[in-house]
Amino acid sequence: MSEVSSGISDKSTSNTGASCSPSVSKETGAKQRFEILDDCRGFAIILVFFRHCEFFFPDWLTQILYNPQDFLSAVFAGKADLHQLFLFVVFFPFHIGWTALPIFFVVSGFCIHLTYCHPRQSDLKSFYVRRFFRIYPPYLLALLIFTFIYPLTRIPFTKLTYWGQFLTHVFLCHNISELSICAINAPFWTIAIEVQLYLIFPLIFLFARRYSYARALMVLALVEFALQAFAVIVYEHPPGFAPAWLRGSPFFFCFSWGLGAAVADAYLSGKPLPLMRIHPLVWLVPGILTSTFPAYEFSFGFFALFTASIITRHLNKGVVEERRSYLGRFIRITGIYSYSIYLLHDPILRAVVLFYKWRFPAIENHPFLIFTAGATSWFMIFPLSALMYYWVEKPAIALGKQVLRAWPSQPARHPEATVVPAA
Repeated sequence: MSEVSSGISDKSTSNTGASCSPSVSKETGAKQRFEILDDCRGFAIILVFFRHCEFFFPDWLTQILYNPQDFLSAVFAGKADLHQLFLFVVFFPFHIGWTALPIFFVVSGFCIHLTYCHPRQSDLKSFYVRRFFRIYPPYLLALLIFTFIYPLTRIPFTKLTYWGQFLTHVFLCHNISELSICAINAPFWTIAIEVQLYLIFPLIFLFARRYSYARALMVLALVEFALQAFAVIVYEHPPGFAPAWLRGSPFFFCFSWGLGAAVADAYLSGKPLPLMRIHPLVWLVPGILTSTFPAYEFSFGFFALFTASIITRHLNKGVVEERRSYLGRFIRITGIYSYSIYLLHDPILRAVVLFYKWRFPAIENHPFLIFTAGATSWFMIFPLSALMYYWVEKPAIALGKQVLRAWPSQPARHPEATVVPAA
């Protein structure tokens, strides 16, 4: 897995009922926002942000966090001091912030299923038009800024490699090459995976419609597990990253993504929601235990199951009025802005930390100080992301709707969206 460990998903406010199933009530078919998804996005993007704040730690602390088994062995052998142990306990929860990635993929799969089953625009053309205007305009704007303007990420175009990096980013295929997967703005790699998952989703849907989502998930789990096992066995002894073509493949995450779609399908069809009989901790504990080298690839599925279980339990409660704390409101609004935060945060974070290091050279030797320095970049990232959400994301979504209204309508809807797949 790349050190950049967040994935961003689409923030759909899709209609929920009547989109794929006649058994869903009219009330459910009203326009509804699934606030649990915003909560998940908000929590995940905060995890991502704090994870990236750790990139500037001293090398010795980074080694401890990346190799917790060796460090804990040293602790039990009496070879590690209490200060190191204290830092490990404090920062390790932030270090595994890459687990936000399966959270984003589950949420994305849920939203994409809803979008694909939109009651009034359910043909493939409408689906891809909506996805394009939801994802690409903000991404393209950020790409152009970081490629041509922003000093820390601007590329000189003096070599053919630089042109390749830019063009692969434009066409969202930069995740397949080591030369481009983390170029320009490293977090962009998951956006390419998202778009590629959009392209294969209709095939997953057709398979699920014919054989059930349970069988589809079995196939997807087999594919994802096989690729992850291959990555662990072949490439991660000693610990290291699998090549880009493998760790950046959409099939590396297809089960995690498909889980969200399966939950949405069950919800729309009015059938029993999956994972209801299993407590979320059953998935969380092994997810944490396998979250470090050399088995961290396998934790992906566990964290995806944990996320899907949380969403399922929330949906099972129905619509409940709740009074949220200030922290809860902040997490939810952060989830609404999460796509823009994801697009912008890393280069801004790096610039802020570089400023602190220039102004206070000794700060990089103090983990708490350098971490706090990075965290202060949030006060720039959050308002800029809010502006991007209101000035770019929402207008782009509105433009997509205008395009669809102007596009000649298709009287016949694609047959695979008229009936919900059997559970």
